[in-house]
Amino acid sequence: VEQLDENIQPDHIAACRSAFQRSLAELEIAPPPSPAAAAPPPNEFMVFFDWDKYNITPEGTRILDQALSFMRQNNVKSVLIVGHTDTSGSYDYNLGLSKRRADAVARFFQQRGVPANVIQTNGVGERDLLVPTADGVREAQNRRAVISFPKVSADGSTMVIKIF
Repeated sequence: VEQLDENIQPDHIAACRSAFQRSLAELEIAPPPSPAAAAPPPNEFMVFFDWDKYNITPEGTRILDQALSFMRQNNVKSVLIVGHTDTSGSYDYNLGLSKRRADAVARFFQQRGVPANVIQTNGVGERDLLVPTADGVREAQNRRAVISFPKVSADGSTMVIKIF
């Protein structure tokens, strides 16, 4: 900058400026996108329910069919189904409803050939809300069943990762 102000070595300054601008232009060019890595298959599926219901909806059927496909492709040996509710009912009623939701998903799997002895169900009612709400609130995202595939140890026992 000093030499530019004093007009000393104008050819050298021009060459330096040109090289700097070329380098800057190269940095501004976006690198080519990296090849997309294959997304890992999901190891958990969620089915949602209408308010105060435990029947499987058409959208739920689509998701459960995906879960079945995953199970078959990965030779799954254990299935855990946990039913949930929102906070709109009483605590005791919600425990029962969440269990009915888990059982409905289990029946769906059994009707499609999954042995009953590899399926575990649990209902947790309004505990473990997906969307935290106050008591008495209807929240569609909390009315669900979560299907996961716990690891099976060498002795055949199931190791459940989540603790409710």
